[in-house]
Amino acid sequence: MKLVLIKASSQYREQITNMLDEWYSSGEKIVPSAISRTDYHDFEMYLQSLEVKEAGNGLVPESTFFCLDEGRDKIVGAVNIRHYLNDALLLSGGHIGDGVRPSERRKGIATHMIGLALLACRRLGIFRVLMVCDKGNVGSARSILSNGGVLEDERIIDGKAVQRYWIDLTRNQADMCQGQQCKVYPHNSLGDYKYAVIFSKHKGGWLLSRHKARETWETQGGHIEPNESPLEAARRELYEESGARDAKLHPVCDYWASDAIGTSHGIVFLADVRELAELPQSEMREVRLFDTFPAELTYPYLMRILIAEAEKTAEQCIRNNSGEAVHSEKA
Repeated sequence: MKLVLIKASSQYREQITNMLDEWYSSGEKIVPSAISRTDYHDFEMYLQSLEVKEAGNGLVPESTFFCLDEGRDKIVGAVNIRHYLNDALLLSGGHIGDGVRPSERRKGIATHMIGLALLACRRLGIFRVLMVCDKGNVGSARSILSNGGVLEDERIIDGKAVQRYWIDLTRNQADMCQGQQCKVYPHNSLGDYKYAVIFSKHKGGWLLSRHKARETWETQGGHIEPNESPLEAARRELYEESGARDAKLHPVCDYWASDAIGTSHGIVFLADVRELAELPQSEMREVRLFDTFPAELTYPYLMRILIAEAEKTAEQCIRNNSGEAVHSEKA
């Protein structure tokens, strides 16, 4: 059985619909609740309901994945990952909600699926994960314990006893990096890029940003929007996530990365930041200069490989004092 987590799309409409038909017919509660918020028969509307990008109405930003058994081309379950905890989630909801369709239970799928969800948590910069289950749900408790869960306490919520488990991902970094791959290529080799990544130098240090929903540090970067060139995306992301007003951008490399969640590829730049303005309103809460890269990095496996390439380019730039001048636009 080869299980992977996938984002819902029209490509998987038939498989997702088949799972939900079965679940609703069983009369059982559908978990995670995120996959039953709206009527899946209007599939386009359903897809839009699966992602929460802004906090509000008791919700926090979250990501929903479906679990695909590739060998059978069958959706066997789903997970919902909350990017941070509000008071209600800290009490009884936790970071991860997961469920396996009725016909696929007692096959070890839940344990495997939680492991994949923990990989996704690392990618989101979540390194201490809370999972909660009813005290009487022995199967769920066993799956959580198998993934490193440590029971903190039991509480009575709405008349039911629930158990709260914490999973510390920082203690299993080597295990969590298994199965991850990252390859680098000469600049402008791959094309059709999804992401632009910027390593920023300022006053001799590395300029890193911290996301509002994370405790880890990261480079600037993000999705390349439609009709936007990689250089334009790098310019925009650099300003939005650091406040850099004047910078010289140097090409570094292309990269391809893969893990149990999926694949991605992008283009990497080195920014020589000359002027920093106030951090614009964005998903970042702060920026800071570091002499060396800290241990608490978002996407640590990928970063270790790209850092080496950025440092090579930084050394070359010092020797050559060359590069393309790029002035970041104001918000």
